[in-house]
Amino acid sequence: MAHSSQLPVIDLDKVGDEAQLLPIVRGILTTNDTFLVKNYANRLEVARLLETMREPSVAQGFDANFTGTLALGDDGQPLLEQYIENVSSSTANGGPGLQFDRHCQNGELLKVYHKLLKIVRFFAQLCLQSVGVSGVSLENEYATKLTRFHYDGQSVQEDTDVVDAVDDTFKYYFDSAPQNGGAEYTTHRSAGLLTVFPSTEHVRFKPPTTSIDDNIWCSAVDTQEDCLLFHTGGLLAAWSNGMHATSPLQLDTRSKMVHLTVFPPLDTPWNGSTVANLLLRQQIEEWPQVARAYYPRELAEQQLFKRIKFYKDLFAVCETVVSLYTISRANLVAPELNVLLPQMTNLMKKKITADDFLKMTQLWDDCYILECNSMGELTLKVPRQDPLQQLTNSSRRLTYVSRADEWYAYSITLARIPQDVPSRRINKRRGSSSNSHNNENGIKDSKTRANNMVSTRYLCNNKQQYVTGEKPRDTQNNLLERLREREKKSAILLNERERKYQQFLATKMRQIFDILMSLDAGVPYTETYLCGLIVDSLQDSNNPIGTHEAQEILVKINGVVPNQIRMRAVDGGLKVFKISYLNRDEFLTTLPVN
Repeated sequence: MAHSSQLPVIDLDKVGDEAQLLPIVRGILTTNDTFLVKNYANRLEVARLLETMREPSVAQGFDANFTGTLALGDDGQPLLEQYIENVSSSTANGGPGLQFDRHCQNGELLKVYHKLLKIVRFFAQLCLQSVGVSGVSLENEYATKLTRFHYDGQSVQEDTDVVDAVDDTFKYYFDSAPQNGGAEYTTHRSAGLLTVFPSTEHVRFKPPTTSIDDNIWCSAVDTQEDCLLFHTGGLLAAWSNGMHATSPLQLDTRSKMVHLTVFPPLDTPWNGSTVANLLLRQQIEEWPQVARAYYPRELAEQQLFKRIKFYKDLFAVCETVVSLYTISRANLVAPELNVLLPQMTNLMKKKITADDFLKMTQLWDDCYILECNSMGELTLKVPRQDPLQQLTNSSRRLTYVSRADEWYAYSITLARIPQDVPSRRINKRRGSSSNSHNNENGIKDSKTRANNMVSTRYLCNNKQQYVTGEKPRDTQNNLLERLREREKKSAILLNERERKYQQFLATKMRQIFDILMSLDAGVPYTETYLCGLIVDSLQDSNNPIGTHEAQEILVKINGVVPNQIRMRAVDGGLKVFKISYLNRDEFLTTLPVN
């Protein structure tokens, strides 16, 4: 989802020295993690070098240091070219410092690297001073990661011209296609101090007022052109002690892009480890296809850690949903799981299934009491706890986090790390609780009731007047009458169901008409595109609809106001809708009342 937002711009022509620049950078980092630098002297030279740069050589391969050239697609496009350099006192003096044997052999790329290196180190030092980090100097000791994307595929505009020349019937496809130029964006989380991009093209960032979990991105090229783009990394945010926070970027791999990230020396201590390990984890996460070949165990640990974090977040959301359900209901009936799943999906902003919930409960067996009601639906309730114990015990969320961490710590020590938490098995029998203590009590109660029935002697009456007699046999005429009556009832139920279904469609017609009013007039849209848009827009409503219902409603709206929305069937049976104009008052007047 693309939005518009403005980035702060630093004009180098209006800044005299470093003393004037430091408070500007400090003010930017309090609210933003991305900013632009204008009037950089070598920007045009860098842009010229990027245009004339030759294609990367795939023959050099891609090694375990995540350096070299790698084909990201099955067809050999796009290409990733990356080099890492570590400059420290230990490597300069021939010591055993961390070194990378592969060096860049592309002359134009080396010129771009040296031109960007000086300015990114300068601004990275300013960023460190702005967040209060002292004792780290990038003048003589630093590490860099140079990354380049190269794509020679045909542009979408060229494809559009070819199809338009063949047949104008398919023009609607390109009109309704996303306006991203056929881009393929990948999420990038920088692990260094600062990253510089020589151009604002093919980069998306998150607005400062947006949560990291929200799928909202802004195009950097819409803010300012002819500027360098700078983005802070995770290491700077960690060293700032909460003064600064950073967010991921989205980069278009189907482009010709170069970006340079600067680090302190890779042997610098950080969080009980080194910066080199931080960079390695970031590269494993960003390029899993390489990690599967060289670091399969580390990749499995990262993927399992993400799943455990997902279940921790799901438990917190589940606690909130169950609490709200209990407060809003006067009865004490345990809620069904299928009733709570849509609310969990809305809060998690991700589709939550019953299998996800059962995997979450596998990490802590006693977190909920799971039972099956008379309808065979899975119900859950929070176990009762002594009020005195609630004053001394930790919260349920802390307990769940500790159980999940223990399970993760044990799993990563296994010879084969599991990819996910195994799903919990539930007995599909009414009253079968997941709590073993409750099961034992149920068994004891059943034995007690059985003993009482044996010891108690009930009186019985054997008189013939209390014996039910045999029913008379049905004749053929009586059987035919019953069949006719059954068919009549079935027809009545079928008509009632069809009437309610048509009434449901008529109710949804008003909502879908409001969705159509947000579209551009005079633009043709396919039935597939409109149905997908309608289903996604109504999926969080009280009564979501499917693709089949959306198709029927579109045809009904066309029948109600054919002068506002025109429908045409093209080859293959695909329907195309074109909106001339939309008048809500006229539509409501013409809409039939059920």
